[in-house]
This record gives sequence, structure tokens and C-alpha cells, in this order.
Amino acid sequence: MSEGQGGKEKKLAWLVTATSREVQEFIHIIPVDRDSYWYQRARVQLDIRLAEDAEGTAQKLVTGTNSLITETKTLVNLTHRLYILTIVLIALGAFEFIKFILGLFCHAV
Repeated sequence: MSEGQGGKEKKLAWLVTATSREVQEFIHIIPVDRDSYWYQRARVQLDIRLAEDAEGTAQKLVTGTNSLITETKTLVNLTHRLYILTIVLIALGAFEFIKFILGLFCHAV
């Protein structure tokens, strides 16, 4: 059974625009001859779709990773500021404690 040139072109055009699931379903309904022209074309198109999907997923991962790096740098910066603030507060507390102790001795005399 041969198909006309117009039918072949339509099928090729459909393979180019079909979704991954549609191509996979097409692969399952064509004869199981690995040398089949349509089987090979469909497998190539499915591989292309899967590669494109993987590229999109990888790009999302890169974007998420960059966002995580930025947020981590911000967190490290804020942690350093909190550390400095803690040292300042400890120093002020120690200074107030020393003033209190000296005040006790100065009033006792």
C-alpha cells in the first residue's frame, strides 16, 4: 500500500507539529518494523521533542539555581551584619556593666 506524495507531506508536517505524546501514540500504532520509514521518522521527532523538553527543564533549573545563589549571598550578608550587631550589643552591655560596678564602688566610699 503506497501513499501519495501529498499524504506523505501531510504526515511529515503532522510529525513536526505533534506533541510528544501524540508522536509516542503514533509509534505504537505503526507496524513494529524497525526499518520502517515512519517508525524512524517518528523516533527522531520524539527524540527532538524530549531534548527540547529537557532543555526547557534545564533552563528552569539554571534560573532557580541563580536565584538560590543570589538569596544565599543576601543571607550571608545579613548574617555578617547580625554578627557585627551582636558584638556591638555585647560591648555596650559590658560597658554598662562596668559603669554599674564602678558606680557601686564610687558610692560606697
